[in-house]
Amino acid sequence: MNYLKMLIIRSWRIFIALAKIMIPIMIIVRILDQYGFSEAIGEFIGPALEIVGLPAEAGIVWAAALVSSLYGGVAATITLAPTMDLNVGQMSVLASMMLFAHGLPIEQAIVHKAGANFFVTCFLRILAAILYGIIAFMVISHFQILQEPMSIGWLPDGLNSTSWSEWTYATAKSLVMIFLIVVALMMLMDGVEKTGIDKLISLILAPIHKFMSIRRELAPITTVGLLMGLTFGGGLLIERSKNGSITKRELFLTLSFLSLFHAVIEDTLLMVALGADIWVILAGRGVFSVIFIAALARILLMKPKSVAKPINS
Repeated sequence: MNYLKMLIIRSWRIFIALAKIMIPIMIIVRILDQYGFSEAIGEFIGPALEIVGLPAEAGIVWAAALVSSLYGGVAATITLAPTMDLNVGQMSVLASMMLFAHGLPIEQAIVHKAGANFFVTCFLRILAAILYGIIAFMVISHFQILQEPMSIGWLPDGLNSTSWSEWTYATAKSLVMIFLIVVALMMLMDGVEKTGIDKLISLILAPIHKFMSIRRELAPITTVGLLMGLTFGGGLLIERSKNGSITKRELFLTLSFLSLFHAVIEDTLLMVALGADIWVILAGRGVFSVIFIAALARILLMKPKSVAKPINS
């Protein structure tokens, strides 16, 4: 009972912080959609999204995720879902792009504090999102898979109503569901920590680190970032870099990898709840992230050796 009480309190605090992001975005996107602004924005950014097979409205969703957080993208998706008419493949592409690049002002500020350039890592995240979006779209289109209509069964009716009272009621119900999802995710993360799955992931990551030209000793830090998020992983790297035991190149590669691939349990399950395919947003995205960072590591090897000097040198 004590655990359940603390779980509800922790989840409620997290939910309130998320609601402060989601509710304003829901209202803004609702106004844009109701008064025709979304169509105008769509005409402007629509052509850019055609290369990944997404409708113009999806640009509003990704923009919300980029400037706020992943939950900002969720809020925009919930508001626009009744009108976007996506199939599972398209939702998977959009979810992947949001997972690669979201919350840039906050998350990349943490990365910058840890020792990597803010603008370079922002560029890498957006580039990876677009490249993977194109690859995923081409594969899905070529094999004609994931073509069934997207269905978010837990979303209440009324989100596409022209009545503000009906929309407000439906939005409140959707926020209740978000709170329940947060509770479930918190329980899952507690279970991962108690069962030692995080240690198993560290062992699995060791050879992958070698492929990405990162020392295997950094696997525990990467595991924390993968499971808990960029904030925790970045914080540990800040502490590790102070003793000069990690080079600038390793620091940059590790931070770049965590920028592309972090909080994999929470964020992945959140996107699955929106109707995305787990193979596209987790397995495919993970393989792409490893290859992307491995290629980046080999590009950095072409630079002068001074790039790999210790942090405190």
